[in-house]
Order: sequence, then C-alpha cells, then structure tokens
Amino acid sequence: MPSPTPGHTRRRSPPAITALLPRLRAAAGPTTSRHLLLQSMAVVLTSGLSSSHPALASRLLNSFLPHVSARRLPAVLRLLPPDHLTLLLLSSAKNHRAHSLPDACALHALAVSSGHLPSDLRLANSLLSLYLSHGSTASARALLADIPRPDTVTWNTLLRSCLRMGLLPAARRLFDEMPERDLVTYNSMLSGYVAEGDMDNARELFDGMPERDVVTWNSMLAGYTRRGDMENAKKMFDVCL
Repeated sequence: MPSPTPGHTRRRSPPAITALLPRLRAAAGPTTSRHLLLQSMAVVLTSGLSSSHPALASRLLNSFLPHVSARRLPAVLRLLPPDHLTLLLLSSAKNHRAHSLPDACALHALAVSSGHLPSDLRLANSLLSLYLSHGSTASARALLADIPRPDTVTWNTLLRSCLRMGLLPAARRLFDEMPERDLVTYNSMLSGYVAEGDMDNARELFDGMPERDVVTWNSMLAGYTRRGDMENAKKMFDVCL
C-alpha cells in the first residue's frame, strides 16, 4: 500500500458516505425542509465530513441557521470544526438575526481560540458588524483594538453604525480620521447628512467627492426633493444627465 503523502491530513471518507455527497450538496439550499437539513447535518457531523469537506458543512449550516433558535445555536456551534468558512458564514450579516450578543461573544472566543483572530481581517470585519448590529460598542471597540491593520471595510462598518444610531457628529469625526476613504465611505456620509436634512453639508461633501455614482446623485436628488427645494433638485437632475 502506498504511503500517505507527507503533510496530507485530510480525512478520507468511506465509499458509502462519499456516494452521499451529491445528495448532501443538493440539500444545502434555502428551500430544503428543516427535517432534511437536520438529517443532512447529522450525517455530516457523525461521518467526519465536517472535517474532510468543511465547505459542504458550512453550506449546510448556512441553510440550517434560520431553523436554529438563538438558545440552541451555541450547542450547534460546538459540534462544528472552527474552520474559516464556517466562522465567516456564522458571523455574516445575513445571519445576524440568528444571534444574541452572548452568541456573538462565544463566536468571537471560538475564533480567537482556533487561531483565526486577530489575523483574519474578513472574519474580524464580519464580527465587528455583528457586535454593532446588537449595539455593543464596547465589544466592537475591544475587537477593533485587536485588529492589526484595519482596512476600509472596517472603517466603513464603524461609520455606518454611527449613522444608523443617529450619531452624525461622531460619524463625521470618524470620517475625517479615516486613513482611507472609498466611494462607499462618501456615499454613507452623504446619506447621513441627507437623512438629517442637512443639505448644506451634504452639498459641501458632494462637491469635494473624487468620484460619484448613481447612489450619490439619487441621494442628493432625494434630499432636495424631500426639503421642497425643487430649484436645486432640478439643477442636480440636469447636471447628472
């Protein structure tokens, strides 16, 4: 029998389990019933497929999450290998409704203990968004302090959170302190001014933008129209054509 390839640690699945892989992959979808998803997850967890096929386990988990109560989520979490994809799916924005703040803290602790944090920036940004969705600014600040090199996504996540909470002056201070800004940054800040009806600052920011897109123009048009300033709305409309 040939010796295993050095460094190759992936677990081989028995032939009977391997034959089930196409059916398990087909089950990883949003329209699959809870019962079938539960059966599929049981097969993956008891057969070792969660280690040998982590992407499949993550897709099944992503489909199963809407059926899991927040109370049961930590127990499910403990059964899964803490691979990057699973952690990222668990903390992704579309699954925020499945988490409570203690769940988020447990996920954070799992990411640290498994060695993904603080080096995995995508996961850090996703967890940051998860904390802020619960209004836990203290946890978000603690996580931010551990991120070696925050990127534009990190800063934009913080900026949108400030704006969502109505903290316009704090959002502007953060905007001014950001080491880098992209179009998402400018459009977020612009939308914050428009939402508050502050079209003077919105126009000043608009005039200084290095680039604009349809979101930028629509924000300005909506702001002027909402304020009843049809003259400036018409001028803006004519220029954007």
